[in-house]
Amino acid sequence: MNYRRTPGLLLALHAPLALSFQPLITDDTGTQGAGGNQIEIALHRQEVKSVGDTTKTVTLPVVYTRGISERLDAFAGVSYMRVRSTIAESAAEGHGNPAVGLKWRLYEDAARKLSVAVKPELRLGVSTDEERRGLGSGRNGYSGLLIVTWQTGFGAAHV
Repeated sequence: MNYRRTPGLLLALHAPLALSFQPLITDDTGTQGAGGNQIEIALHRQEVKSVGDTTKTVTLPVVYTRGISERLDAFAGVSYMRVRSTIAESAAEGHGNPAVGLKWRLYEDAARKLSVAVKPELRLGVSTDEERRGLGSGRNGYSGLLIVTWQTGFGAAHV
């Protein structure tokens, strides 16, 4: 056995599990391709402590993406939320704001390994009761993201 590798192996075995499909900071310009499908499921957990109260929020977002063409994806997402608090009337459980959108890779230069995409999204409002309970916003909203991906010799950079 090569004992010089032992410390590295021990560190690798001690490393925490990290499952990821969902971008943690940004998205990339990649699409599913015509007819491609993807389902993303994540679990977010947050604990907030303040004087006299501790609130724990668990969110389970699910996003389905369908490749319309090689450069265009359509997606729809829903989320389930559970809010637990030491103040009983602050507890809530239900669905957050659903969202629909597109991702269109509008520029690609294979020689420079550079691509640009836009990602508009529409968030639909939740009911007045769900908004009052802290499960989302009762108003419709929209957002847009401009994404630049550059493939480098060491990996990819996304802005």
